Amino acid sequence: MIKKATETLSRQWAILKRMPRYPNWISTKELHIYLTKRGFNVDLRTVQRDLDRLSVEFPVYSEKRGGHNFWQWAKGAHSLTIPDSLILDGQAPIFAQTDANDQMSLVVRMKADEAHHMYESKLADDPVINNAGADSVKVSATVSNSNETRRWLLGFGDQLEVLHPESLRDEFAVISRNMNTIYK
Repeated sequence: MIKKATETLSRQWAILKRMPRYPNWISTKELHIYLTKRGFNVDLRTVQRDLDRLSVEFPVYSEKRGGHNFWQWAKGAHSLTIPDSLILDGQAPIFAQTDANDQMSLVVRMKADEAHHMYESKLADDPVINNAGADSVKVSATVSNSNETRRWLLGFGDQLEVLHPESLRDEFAVISRNMNTIYK
């Protein structure tokens, strides 16, 4: 009984982690494929039931289009952060919520030829880009203090350096050191 409950909870948390933020959508079928690739051996109907249960407890929203349900976090919903390394061995679940309106002032130095991504993305409404040398720019912007922002920034790899806030710079330094250890 406990094992089944743990599997269900892990699967539902995986769904919540994959659930896109407004205005993006994902279909029930796409979520089923996502779960299958991650080792959850369940049928599509189980995923549908999970989504129905989750929509009662969490601000997730569905819309029916062409006979298929599409899902997203409701507009303005708090983001739910669930650690990738979550271990459930009878322990209380660990997760943190951040307010969707929790903003931070970000300053990064990045390769000049990558700076156009700051305008193309919906990461910031107010990016200010200044020359910072021969082939780099300094970008200042107000962004969401979220894991989504962190993943986006990390996607630039060594093409980007976080300058501010100090806490985010420290966080990225730890990630960089850990990656360095892995690739030695």
